[in-house]
Amino acid sequence: MTPRCGPRVRIAVVTTDLPLIIDKPLNDYSMIDFCIKCKKCAEICPGDAIMLGDMEEIDGIKRWQINQEACFTIWCIFGTDCGRCMSVCPFSHPDNLLHNVVRGGIRNSSLFRKLALKLDDAIYGRKPEPAKLPKWMKLVWKKKI
Repeated sequence: MTPRCGPRVRIAVVTTDLPLIIDKPLNDYSMIDFCIKCKKCAEICPGDAIMLGDMEEIDGIKRWQINQEACFTIWCIFGTDCGRCMSVCPFSHPDNLLHNVVRGGIRNSSLFRKLALKLDDAIYGRKPEPAKLPKWMKLVWKKKI
């Protein structure tokens, strides 16, 4: 998760011999505080792959563990990836002025985090309905006589 892209981050490896400058850790816990209050991703997950409870220490890191097998099983049932967790995450909203102001408020104020979650629920919904299938994806069965 990142404050700018939310869960829409993919980890990759780049091999280089270029000298790199190491950043200092940010130690910004505002996203974690927001996630503790929100948990939309866990509530919407059709495979119950994201835990609703508190973070657990796994391999020395305190985090929410995603059940990869449950997630992949849903992908197999759907025949494609799911992505509902990413679509409901307030940090996944577009990178525009309004949402960046909200992200800044979340980063700087505990009170604003509570307000932002209520506003997100009011505007985007707590559990939005899945998008309707496009017409071209609907199967048409013709009954043989």
